[in-house]
Amino acid sequence: MIKDRETSQPDLNTAGYLAPGGEDEILRLRTARDAALQAAQTAIRDTTRLTRLLTILSEPTPIEFLLDRLLSTLSELFSADIVVLLDPMETGTFSPLAAIGLPEDMIHQRMLDTEGSYVAVALHNRMSVLTVEASTDPKVDSILRELGTETAVWVPVSDSHAARGVLILARCRPVPFAHADVDLLTAMAYRIGLALEHAQRNSQLEQIIQTSHEISYYLDEATVGAETVRMFSGIVRADAAALVLSNQDSPPRCVAQFGLDPAQTNVWVQLAESLLSHRDLISAQPYSTSDLREVAGQFALEALDNCPVRALLAVPIGRNNQAQGLLYAMRFSTTSFSPDTLQIAMLYAGQTSALLENARLYRAACDEVTERIRAEQALRTSEERFRALIRSVSDVIAILKVDGTICYTNPAVEMVWGCSADALFGQNMLDRVHPDDVETMHNLLSLLLVQPNTTLTRLVRVRQGENIWRDFEVILTNLLDEPAVSGIVATFHDVTERKTYEQELTTLAFRDPLTGLANRSYFKDRLQHALIRADAEGHSIAVFFFDLDDFKIVNDSLGHDAGDQVLQVVADRMRACLRREDTAARLGGDEFTIFVEGVTAVEQVIPIAHRLIAALRDPIRIADRNLFIGSSLGIAISIPNQDSIDDLLRKADLAMYHAKSTTKGSYAIFDAQLNAAAMERLEVEIELRQALELQEFRVYYQPVVSLDDGRICTVEALIRWQHPRRGLVPPSRVIPIAEETGLIIELGQWVLEEACRQVSDWQRRYQENLSLNVNLSARQFRHAEIVNNISVALHNSGLKPFSLTLEITEGNLIHDPMETIAKLRAMKKLGVRLAIDDFGIGYSNLSYLKQFPVDILKIDRSFIRGIEWDPHDKAIVRSVIALADAFELSVTGEGIETEEQAAQLRALGCNHGQGYLFAPPLPADSFETFLEKDRQRARVNGYGQR
Repeated sequence: MIKDRETSQPDLNTAGYLAPGGEDEILRLRTARDAALQAAQTAIRDTTRLTRLLTILSEPTPIEFLLDRLLSTLSELFSADIVVLLDPMETGTFSPLAAIGLPEDMIHQRMLDTEGSYVAVALHNRMSVLTVEASTDPKVDSILRELGTETAVWVPVSDSHAARGVLILARCRPVPFAHADVDLLTAMAYRIGLALEHAQRNSQLEQIIQTSHEISYYLDEATVGAETVRMFSGIVRADAAALVLSNQDSPPRCVAQFGLDPAQTNVWVQLAESLLSHRDLISAQPYSTSDLREVAGQFALEALDNCPVRALLAVPIGRNNQAQGLLYAMRFSTTSFSPDTLQIAMLYAGQTSALLENARLYRAACDEVTERIRAEQALRTSEERFRALIRSVSDVIAILKVDGTICYTNPAVEMVWGCSADALFGQNMLDRVHPDDVETMHNLLSLLLVQPNTTLTRLVRVRQGENIWRDFEVILTNLLDEPAVSGIVATFHDVTERKTYEQELTTLAFRDPLTGLANRSYFKDRLQHALIRADAEGHSIAVFFFDLDDFKIVNDSLGHDAGDQVLQVVADRMRACLRREDTAARLGGDEFTIFVEGVTAVEQVIPIAHRLIAALRDPIRIADRNLFIGSSLGIAISIPNQDSIDDLLRKADLAMYHAKSTTKGSYAIFDAQLNAAAMERLEVEIELRQALELQEFRVYYQPVVSLDDGRICTVEALIRWQHPRRGLVPPSRVIPIAEETGLIIELGQWVLEEACRQVSDWQRRYQENLSLNVNLSARQFRHAEIVNNISVALHNSGLKPFSLTLEITEGNLIHDPMETIAKLRAMKKLGVRLAIDDFGIGYSNLSYLKQFPVDILKIDRSFIRGIEWDPHDKAIVRSVIALADAFELSVTGEGIETEEQAAQLRALGCNHGQGYLFAPPLPADSFETFLEKDRQRARVNGYGQR
């Protein structure tokens, strides 16, 4: 780990006099102060804007409302007169998906994606574009120039799959956008794309549910088909759609089409015949192609010259996994249908199958009624024909008396209900209905008795065999006045599969498919209702938030299947720790949350936190190994009539990060101080991401000297951040954030390369045998390319491998010992030396020293500090030195600040020392002066250059 070695302040100049030119220096400092204040205000404004935008994107709102709020907020936050989100069209043009500031007559005009235009540059190069001369720039679309645009910015927007479009902000006044504005918009573009993707997917699922509900009121096949294809084309964003049905008794026929030339109906019928006959192409899965003309020969299709269809999707529909027709979606371009669209289409096809089945059953029931009416003309003939009909129907048809007694059932009852017609004769139908549905069935029969020749429909559960309950749609028709029947005809159609489809849709909408926990939208909906109840009843809600420590390592090393198993085990353990009335959810990735109602005191949540931490601390057995996946909890307790959903989640998130930063595997409860610290941390993180690019980091060097003669033998490289506004930022505020965000990989590599280059130069100019110590952070050490990165740094700098020592903190070495040994041996093959940093405070173990190919032990400063007066510290130091001697290792004492400490270490046999007694960490130019003095001192003492 890259660490600060400072333990005391450097000396201050105490002369107290204003040097010549002091007035200019004061003026310069005031100017710098004003610039710093301006930069602080800009950073606070950017943070506020970022927070507002993230809040909008995190809310589960319909896409049209999301777009309206997003564009309005962007217009307000960036003082934009025009805000447009362009949707890429297949024709090379862009259509405004949403806009603010465009006149009504321009809303639906398309912007050209011409080569070299800023729209094309932003989309195809995935980069943001800023112009301050929009009124005369030919690369700016004519629509914007006509509106008097002076300056504008184009930002590409993409989601997890592909580019979604381009976001344009324009001003009709000569006030250019700041580069910080462009950076912030660019950073938010991917979040905007993900939010739009999520909102669109939810919108499609809601459309399917709403569409199915609306179409269910239609009971004739033609109307169901027409409404199905019309709504289907909109849901999957197709230009046209068609429905072709087939059965064993008749060839395929086009039931309905939308957006197509009726003269080309035979093309889709012919294609259906080919696809349905090729079970290897289509069965329970859809068929998709991006260009119908390229596969026309495969299906012997003709008359495609005037057909505009290019991309095509064919989804099978039917019953019992047997395709009995196709639902087509067509596009007039070669833009293929995405995998998400295919899943939506399959769900829609399942609903369509159920709706068509309802229409078929209704038609069959109507036919039955028609037959019964005709029976008035010929009673005996009608009776025979009626009985012949119901004997051939696959649904259960029963004739009931007024009190519900069964007096007839058709042969299908044996296959569907698992009992013979003779066994049912004389039984009461209510005895076969689920106890919870008996009242519904009884009321239905009572209502039917007072309405002759009417039909009523309900859903009830009927027993199949002895202990199985299945869902049936029962259609009751009062034919007591029909001489051929003289009873109530009950038709039972099994809709269990349809109910399963509906449950799957509900699960998709409200449950996380991997863990079965509530998803984000369902959790927030439940939490909103809970907050309303809590405010009314005067109690609070406790929200727990946590993610899994080192979960990314599991995914990277064992694969995503192992990661999924870990998430499932965590979900099961969560459930075991909670009550039935508590709600647990997976928000995404490895983030989990819980809310508990009825909280009246903080003490109520602490036992829950202890149970969760204990459950997550236990090892998880995956791939024949025990994984230790711990976690830290953040807890937020609602303030009645004050906190919103987002407030609670944000507070719990902040509390979790506070717990991680103090003691992993613990919990923290939110308070006001955490909020202020979090805002400051967010600001530092944003600036840290830019610091490396802006060359704000510096490498400082601290000498390691021989305790025998005081000569410099090694120099340790230490990172410093020279912030333009904050000054020299201590590593204690930089390293933890860099570790957490992953920036430590890039930052650590930069330090390694810069230090190798510098020390190689010093070897040539000052001291040939000067060596370099560089710390490796935990993330660096575990990085797959670390050995190769070290080799590259040595090669580029010309530094000999034996001149480089890599310091690794003791605690990082025990993580997966087998992998650690392999990586250390690979480093040793390069020729570098290895040191265990902070030895003695972690997991010191003789077996590790025996296995790990290390060269140096560095005694932690906490033991050196007490060596003068604490006999225990002195004993520990003596033991470490003896241990090093036994293993033939060198020893370095860290944090030496007094001559007495140095003398004690020298007497105990310590080889080298490091600390403020010899020199603080110095910038490169100051350290060169230090090296020159060391060389001169060596000449005086007769040491020469070593």
